[in-house]
Amino acid sequence: MAENSTRFGKWFILAVALVSALVAVTVWATGTVTVITGSPVSVSADTARDGGSGAFTALATGPRIVETDAAGMSLGSVTLNAPAGFEFDTTSLVNVQVINAGGTSTARAYINSTNSTAGQVRILNVTPSASAITFYITTESTGVNNRSSFTWTGIKVRPTQGTPLASGNITYSGSSTGVAAGTNMGTLTVIPGALHHFALSTVASPQADGISFPLTITAQDQFGNTATGFTGTTNLAVSAGSTISPATTGSFIGGVWNGNATVSGAGAGRIITAISGTVSGTSNPFDVAGTSTL
Repeated sequence: MAENSTRFGKWFILAVALVSALVAVTVWATGTVTVITGSPVSVSADTARDGGSGAFTALATGPRIVETDAAGMSLGSVTLNAPAGFEFDTTSLVNVQVINAGGTSTARAYINSTNSTAGQVRILNVTPSASAITFYITTESTGVNNRSSFTWTGIKVRPTQGTPLASGNITYSGSSTGVAAGTNMGTLTVIPGALHHFALSTVASPQADGISFPLTITAQDQFGNTATGFTGTTNLAVSAGSTISPATTGSFIGGVWNGNATVSGAGAGRIITAISGTVSGTSNPFDVAGTSTL
């Protein structure tokens, strides 16, 4: 019995040692992420590649990864991926800066085998593809408590199209461990562009002379997105031979006005026009009939 207990004890100790060894190789040092400054970042639909100006929006500093221990970011590739509906500027270099975040200045990670002469800073200029920004960690941080931080600056983005309005995260991928694949590195959101025109709801034909009917007017950008920032009013006009009331709408809410309009004066092919400054929009043609002809 004693012999069996001894054997059990030895096997138990061995099992504990094996489990400890497995845990030691599966618990990786990690990197903590700070997303891009100002995230979520708003990008105007007017800058879309297709149909827009094609201009890129420069993002503020970041994202940033700080190792929580030496070699928190292992050897391998480090990639930022553009979200669907966005692309990076392939003509503008992105700066990746590695700074000592703890320990000695000589134990920092190397990126693309590059070292700078600027004290504790290593700097690499990376040429992005439209969909990804990649560099490689070629030497890990070493030594007890020696850690590195990796900071991107100079990232520029634009929407690929003006509608539908895209929104998504720049995400992490790569063979370098320490940050989980798919981690959010910063959020991008396309917002409506500048006020371009007004869209009027369909007016049924015929309309009764002097009888009100519902009318919705929507402020829109050049792509047809609702210009939610428009909170002004519009003046209303109608084709010659008829009059319309009200002459001025109430204030728009979230880029939309809902109300009633009354057109007086019978005639065919009447068109309502909504005007605010130099921006306008027209309705479909409709007939206005006297009550005796309805």
